Amino acid sequence: MKKNKYFIIGGGFLVLLFSFVVAYNVFFDLENVRSVSSQKEEEFSFLNYIEMLESTLDDGINSSTDCVWHYSDFYTRLLKVRSSDIDMELDGSTYADLMERSFKIRLSIREKLKELEERSDITTDCLKYTRNMIRALRYAEDFIANKVAADPDYTRPEEYITLEGKGPHFQVNPGFSDFKNWRNLKSGDIILSRGSAFTSAAIARFGEVDAQFSHISLAYTDPNGDLHTVESHIEIGNVVAPFINHINQKNSRTVVFRHADSKLAHKAGRIMYELVKKHSDSGENIQYDFSMNHKNDDRIFCSEVPHIGYLRASNGKMDIPTYKMKFERTLLPFLEMIGIGVDENTIDDFESFAPGDMEFDTRFELVAEWRNFDKLEDSRIKDAILTKMFFWIENFHYMFKKDLGTTVKSAMGWLLRRIPPWKKKYKTQFPLNMTTRQLGSFMLLDRVGEKLHQRILNEQKKRKSHMTFIEMFEVLEEYRIEDYKKYKALKHYRRQDPGYQMDNPKPKAPDFHLIFNSNYKYLDRVKTNSDLIFF
Repeated sequence: MKKNKYFIIGGGFLVLLFSFVVAYNVFFDLENVRSVSSQKEEEFSFLNYIEMLESTLDDGINSSTDCVWHYSDFYTRLLKVRSSDIDMELDGSTYADLMERSFKIRLSIREKLKELEERSDITTDCLKYTRNMIRALRYAEDFIANKVAADPDYTRPEEYITLEGKGPHFQVNPGFSDFKNWRNLKSGDIILSRGSAFTSAAIARFGEVDAQFSHISLAYTDPNGDLHTVESHIEIGNVVAPFINHINQKNSRTVVFRHADSKLAHKAGRIMYELVKKHSDSGENIQYDFSMNHKNDDRIFCSEVPHIGYLRASNGKMDIPTYKMKFERTLLPFLEMIGIGVDENTIDDFESFAPGDMEFDTRFELVAEWRNFDKLEDSRIKDAILTKMFFWIENFHYMFKKDLGTTVKSAMGWLLRRIPPWKKKYKTQFPLNMTTRQLGSFMLLDRVGEKLHQRILNEQKKRKSHMTFIEMFEVLEEYRIEDYKKYKALKHYRRQDPGYQMDNPKPKAPDFHLIFNSNYKYLDRVKTNSDLIFF
């Protein structure tokens, strides 16, 4: 009995000692993991990031669960990177290579999406993070493009011509090595592009998931071999035009998508070419559809052009895109203001087709992608601005409010479009089916956007460096708080509240809060933290 007693005590002591050792090792392993993780964030290297992502894509994405797990992690890492974290020790040629590898990773992510679709293993979260990953990688490439453009070995074109040139500004899918320039486009090719206006940035951002494109064109080659585009513009409605017109628009980015069935694609292009041309030849273009209702083709918005073409060419079998956009309910006041066809009762079920949705229809292959290096920074900044503005609308209840100047200008624009001899003169600026409310809303968007844009440019000049998204978000949030304080002080002064008597100096007017604001009493209760700044 005595031996058994000592045996039990000794055994218990060994178990406790063993448990202590295990716990000690686990604790320090965790601390090491945290340390390594922290170190990686502080010493971010895009090269290492690309290598890890390539390795993960080789064998790590085999289900929607893998998709969410890995993409959410990589996405968060990339978007939290600051300009000071990015390794700038590499030379320009290495950065050009990284851009190409990142482009091929995006092609691989689309292939993974297709594989998961074939297994019927696609969840909403998987699609969301697939879209987020591709968007974040493209922005990283854009950021690196600044480094490439500054490298003396980079052969800079005299002018960036859409889908022309050689170098990292023009990337081609290896499966389409015969695609050399825009002359190799085919009927039915779908062309995604990005304009330079704040309206373009808004179109790219007001879906549930952000995108990077604001416009879609459908290509068509006529019997004479001449290449045209079929497209719809806010200002002039639906038109057919020689492809040179598309080149002259000088967009910041252009991506080409192609369907494998060339006969179906050509038919889709021909159907829309003939439909739009017939109306234009009669003297009345099909009007732009501000409601973005793709189920009604009395009026047609840009994304609706390929949607109708492929639907009719396939006798109703091909409904593109595979995944359609849904709107955020919290953006309802803004959506109604610019004329989107949703209301309190329909917004949850309303689906539309945003240009960026086409990027994730795997029935179409990404053929080539082109960038204008001179315009990428402007597009990135405007995307950050619209993301932040929509965040303020959703979370702080901000709303555009017309002042006297905007009211007068929007009313004048509406009248000039209807009174000879100005009717023809302003034909390309004020469409007949745009209301004064819509005109005013777009004017206000531009005015606020310009103020925010200038603040970002001033800050980058001060820092002597380009900023990443998280840095731009922080600058914009600081600006909002600063400008809100001016707005609040002016409100108190005008009401002669205690502490703001008339004999005090009049506070400076805010830069934008008089036309874009929320209830300031509500804002006083808002406590901004890093999550609100970033997400």
